Amino acid sequence: MPKPSIADRTRPTCLRTRLAETAVATIDYCQCGHMHLSLGPFSLRLSAEALIGLKDTIHEAMTAHDATTRDVATAVQRTPSWRRGGDA
Repeated sequence: MPKPSIADRTRPTCLRTRLAETAVATIDYCQCGHMHLSLGPFSLRLSAEALIGLKDTIHEAMTAHDATTRDVATAVQRTPSWRRGGDA
């Protein structure tokens, strides 16, 4: 009989509390101190500090993306009419 892997083991003393749930993800807090971030079939077990770091990284990426998108939209608006094929 094969030995169960770590993923197969359960911790009967650990109870999870749902902190947040959206159509995209859920976050549970486990009484052992870990946060469980689930995205569909994908799940991460993180410390609270690591989850905060992940939040900060995602926020930084979205801010950079918004700035890039805004710069592109501004550049398109400033394109001279002769470059867009308009009358000179």
